[in-house]
Amino acid sequence: MRLIRNIGEDDNSFLKRKAYYVRLIEPRINYSHHALQSFLDNGNVKQVGNSLMREIKDFWRSYLGKNIHLIDFRWFDVFNSIEDDKDLVKFYMPFDFYYTFIDEYYTNPQHSAPCDDKNFYDLYFPEMKKPTTLFRKVGQFFLNDKYEPISNEEVVRICKTRKEVIIKKTRFSQGGEGVSFIKTDISDQELLNSLVSIREQYICQDIIKQHPEINKLNDTSLNTIRIMTLVRDGKVQILSPLIRVGRKGSKVDNLTGGGMACGINEDGTLKGRVYDQKMQKYEFSPQGYRFADIRIPNFERCTELVSKMAIRFSGITRLMSWDIAVDVEGDPVLVEMNLTFSGVDSHQLANGPLYGTNPQPVIEEVVNNSYTLRKLLRL
Repeated sequence: MRLIRNIGEDDNSFLKRKAYYVRLIEPRINYSHHALQSFLDNGNVKQVGNSLMREIKDFWRSYLGKNIHLIDFRWFDVFNSIEDDKDLVKFYMPFDFYYTFIDEYYTNPQHSAPCDDKNFYDLYFPEMKKPTTLFRKVGQFFLNDKYEPISNEEVVRICKTRKEVIIKKTRFSQGGEGVSFIKTDISDQELLNSLVSIREQYICQDIIKQHPEINKLNDTSLNTIRIMTLVRDGKVQILSPLIRVGRKGSKVDNLTGGGMACGINEDGTLKGRVYDQKMQKYEFSPQGYRFADIRIPNFERCTELVSKMAIRFSGITRLMSWDIAVDVEGDPVLVEMNLTFSGVDSHQLANGPLYGTNPQPVIEEVVNNSYTLRKLLRL
């Protein structure tokens, strides 16, 4: 996919389009290409047959016409490898189309990305249960949980009240990047040096104690529920709920860290469909429990909360992803939200096609209204 100068277009107009493309679109294309190559390289991909590929291309041609080159159809080899029902393969969402057009259209990253900061959660969600904030680093300053400046000595004192704390980079922390655990049984100076040496802005929090039922999945990681919400036609749609489960011994549940994704039914029971990023399938959790025998406590409260919160941001982004933990009391705890550029791989591994068997309304809205498609690439 490349930007082409339009006939009769002057230098200034072309350079403006190119700047937008390089800043907002090209990184999404590159990310998709990298993700595709990672799937193709793991050796578990089963190529789509000619008949099915014709059907897939006809489906996408009905929306994109001669511009189906915007999709790398090798994605459907990946989807074919995890989907037993071949009639569903064509409904899967290829990453290049999803990230470059769907996510970019619904999330409006120029407006939503600046707001996507974990240090704002205590302001955004004062009434929602969250991990306890110990302190935060904003610019070059340390602030307490009430956003008041505190000294280096106070930061160390706060940390020393816990045996271990978790540090999270507050922006651009995809795939668990920028998350670290710090043991506090070291000297005050060593601890302060560790905290000061982190260049990015971050938040320091208590570690969540999760519900015993969730511990049956893996008791060394915080296993979080990932729910995607889409605001369309004046209502919030719940898309593809799943739970991410860490490897035994791991503290993180991200697929990039070796974790796995398991779909969740409407009643909170887990599906038998569980994959890791290498497309390896699992029946039992790292703790030895059958996934399909486990139910998420108070799952309906999780979906109710994210639906309510999604409306709060619908003026800047209509497509969001939410990470929710369930603590020992059975209460949903907001761990993270993603206002833009949230992952789609775990959703389709765990639940199949992101928009089910009816992606047409979403595709049609994006094709007909996306600035990137209509103006930038001149679809």
